[in-house]
Parts: sequence; C-alpha cells; structure tokens
Amino acid sequence: VLREIGKIDEALHHYQSALKINPKYPGAHNNIGYLLLHDKRDYDKAHKHLLMAIKYDQKFPNPYRHLADLYRMDEYQHHDLNAAKMFYLKSLEFRKDYTESMHGLQLIYILQKTDIIKTEQQRKDLNTLKIELSQLKKYHA
Repeated sequence: VLREIGKIDEALHHYQSALKINPKYPGAHNNIGYLLLHDKRDYDKAHKHLLMAIKYDQKFPNPYRHLADLYRMDEYQHHDLNAAKMFYLKSLEFRKDYTESMHGLQLIYILQKTDIIKTEQQRKDLNTLKIELSQLKKYHA
C-alpha cells in the first residue's frame, strides 16, 4: 500500500523493521528486493535481498521472478538473458499461472530474435521493468 501511494522509503523502513524481528522472513526480503529493483534501482542490494528470500523459502515464486526481471535488464552489470529465462521458468514451477513470468519469457524470446527488434531504441522501449502486454503484442506475427 505504501508503495502505491509513493512512500517507498517508508515501505522499506517497515520491511526492514520486520527483518529486525525475524531476519529469516522471506516475504520481507522479497518486498525489499522488489522496491530496491523497481523503485530505487539499487540492483546489487535488490539481488542480495531476493537471494535471501529464496534462501529462506526455496518454493516462493516471487523472488525468482524478480531476479529474472533483474537479469533481463540491460543496465544491470550482470545482465544475462539465459539466467533471466531460468529464473522465470523456476518461478513457474511453483506458480503455474504466474502471468508476469510468462510475459517475461515472451519478452526474452522477442529480445533474442534479432529479426524482430530492429533498433536499440526499440529494445530499450520494450525491455523495461514493467512489461506491457500491449507492447509484446506488437512484435507477434
């Protein structure tokens, strides 16, 4: 809720307070990772928290999907579409109907097809953290 009204720092504070009570709480690690990834663009700290979420709950699909989003991003220093694909698939093992992961896999397919993406600007416009289904549809035959 705090994120939705733009209070990112306050949301982070609450999740960090939860970790003081229970440092092994995967939901708090996942949510911190999400905020750091999507709102703060602090990719290294996001990576750490998402891995911690998985460490404490290996069957929690959300951190796998967020790690996939992270590895998919061109501006992440460890950008790796194959790793992103693996994390999207892993999230789908635990949640078969995970729409965002399915869209992520579609996006990777499009990004890897050099005959579909013609310019670097098209790639940047398409490869954002918020995947728009309408954007994906433009690239399907």
